[in-house]
Amino acid sequence: MRWNQHLPVAACALLAATFTQAPPARAAEPAQQVARGKYLVELGGCHDCHTPKKMTATGPAPDLSLALSGQRASLPVAPVPAGVLGSAPTQWIAMTNADQTAWAGPWG
Repeated sequence: MRWNQHLPVAACALLAATFTQAPPARAAEPAQQVARGKYLVELGGCHDCHTPKKMTATGPAPDLSLALSGQRASLPVAPVPAGVLGSAPTQWIAMTNADQTAWAGPWG
């Protein structure tokens, strides 16, 4: 046999070795999952809209004792004035409270 007759077999073996899946990765430990979630929340700025604020010496800051709890039920949201959202000439598209945890817009 000539060497070029073995070329297709060698190519198939190389492809099979290349595309063979590695064993599945072990599931992350709960502590690793929590650390990854914290990293993603901080990276994505989730506290900006989903965590109530508290006043500090440097201005408002997220109140991490209420992390990601959203609008506090004990604080009523002021009604949106009629004709403000989406009406000419102002055409406002969104309103928020000072805490930035309650929003109003054309969606409700």
